[in-house]
Amino acid sequence: MNASSEQLRETLKFTEQYLGVHSEDDIKSSIPWLNKIIDFDSALIINVKLGDIGNPKITSMVPYFRSSDLHQCSANSIESSNILNHLTTALSKQKTFTHKCPISCSGSGLISGISNSENNTATAVVLMNKENTDFSIQNQIIDYVLPHIDSAIARYVPNNAINLSDRQLQVLEWVSQGKSNWEVASILNVSENTIKFHVSNICKKLNVHKRCHAIAIASKLKLVNQ
Repeated sequence: MNASSEQLRETLKFTEQYLGVHSEDDIKSSIPWLNKIIDFDSALIINVKLGDIGNPKITSMVPYFRSSDLHQCSANSIESSNILNHLTTALSKQKTFTHKCPISCSGSGLISGISNSENNTATAVVLMNKENTDFSIQNQIIDYVLPHIDSAIARYVPNNAINLSDRQLQVLEWVSQGKSNWEVASILNVSENTIKFHVSNICKKLNVHKRCHAIAIASKLKLVNQ
């Protein structure tokens, strides 16, 4: 089963508003919107520091419960389960991870994760439903939004601070002013390929794929002159 065109349109709107997310409260307020796109009873968004597989460090945890009378996947259940070790072990070896949620409770669950090599962290979304659920549509949507959630968390967790070199900041400043790669190359007296290389690395550090998104995030973070 595939997501509908309406779900995909709403998902695109959802990811666009994540450029303005800068705190756990922002993420928490966004989850009800996600819940309107896909069905789940409760959710948990987690960010952990990779490296110490036996004792992963939680840097951010945002729980969400659709209703108090529905099955709730608590933060304590997550911390006492083997999910975090599952997550950190898998994402220390690969970029993404999707698995049936291993919490021993009623209903069914899905856990999807993504690693961020720039700050050595991993972000996961855990979805739970009281009723047994296929989760195929939920998985499609989460795969799409997860990089945006991870990028948002990287902006507010102190240890995940984005570090751009002086040259990258210089390139970013000119690009934010609407200069093309060729124009920036001429200004800085380097090759156009060098500028392309810097722009690519800037996008990687900001966890985006397009320069326009990099400029938007850089503006929010005050990395460029407004």
